[in-house]
Amino acid sequence: MVAWLAVLLGMAMETLLLAVAAGFRAATAPDPFLADLAQKLSWSFLVCLGLAAGSAVARARPVAMGILGFVCAPLAFNVARALHKGLAGALGVTVAAGPAPFAVAALKATQYALLGFVLGHISQRGWGALAHVGAGLAAGLLFGIPIAALTMAEGAPPAVAAARAVNELAFPVGCSLVLYTAEILGQRRV
Repeated sequence: MVAWLAVLLGMAMETLLLAVAAGFRAATAPDPFLADLAQKLSWSFLVCLGLAAGSAVARARPVAMGILGFVCAPLAFNVARALHKGLAGALGVTVAAGPAPFAVAALKATQYALLGFVLGHISQRGWGALAHVGAGLAAGLLFGIPIAALTMAEGAPPAVAAARAVNELAFPVGCSLVLYTAEILGQRRV
């Protein structure tokens, strides 16, 4: 269930980022879209699935989700980045250099460790969708702003910086809702 929801989240995020690019009149040919979509799908799939695996450990859920968030986020970041670069290269698309990968991976490891830990506590207490949204938004603000700032410091064009900021704020909320939805649907099946 989480895998399919994560794929839908990845597609929704790419659609949102295309809308941001269109707002800046920076929309381009389909080739960059395909490379970006591969990146979003792989990132979304790996991160959300990793956190969901931690939620299966009922007794130590917050700790397990935190540890898996810490491990899965940098792994997902590097896999998504490699897929993006590989597909972009195969399609002949130039990939702009971004912030230092180690710095972004370290921020994402910390972000998703914290988010996983908090979501584990929230789910144990039975708090609803609003608590999940709040946790995702807090993680997005706390870590997304520094990641967006690193992107701007690298001299990224305004459209790229805006898309990065939107992505960094919206994705943790989306992933939190994926986990909440999967949990609710899982309870209804039992």
